[in-house]
Amino acid sequence: MHLSLIALVLLSACGGPVWTAPDYCRGKCPQFRVIEKNQDFEERLYAPSEWIGTVMGGSRPSDLMAAHLRLKKVAIDTDCWPVLITNDRDLTYSWFVSPGTNQTETDSVTLRSRPEVTVYVRFYGGTPSIKSAQDNAQILYSDLKKAQKPGADATAYTWAGYEGYWSLPHHNEVWVEKPQ
Repeated sequence: MHLSLIALVLLSACGGPVWTAPDYCRGKCPQFRVIEKNQDFEERLYAPSEWIGTVMGGSRPSDLMAAHLRLKKVAIDTDCWPVLITNDRDLTYSWFVSPGTNQTETDSVTLRSRPEVTVYVRFYGGTPSIKSAQDNAQILYSDLKKAQKPGADATAYTWAGYEGYWSLPHHNEVWVEKPQ
């Protein structure tokens, strides 16, 4: 009996480390592992994840609110972080979809899978805005260049916000994908 109990305890301890989300995620955000930290940015490896998103159509506050409302109409779980605004071909506004959540799509709201990806991350405070994301992306590009990291010449970046607009304080991030 005692041997069985000891074996059960040892087997449960060998299951590998359980990922604990940072406090600013409030328990629901994509899993990542910090690969490297330096004083200006982190390099993170994100696990594959699902996102629900919509094209914003522009960078005005009204475009952001319209995108937010489109997602809110169809989103099952609205308490996942971060909110992403990706500056690639179009500005895209996305919410993380928790694993096991069945999400619906519409003509303007689509599910997207992000594969495993390594990103460089700069975090900063202050009220979130597209302008502050642009400014911090430029700082991150400069820091990557100074550290001789690939990606310093990138033009696409992702802004990640972890609180609502009216929250205090704010944890914001800018992500730049590490080239393969």
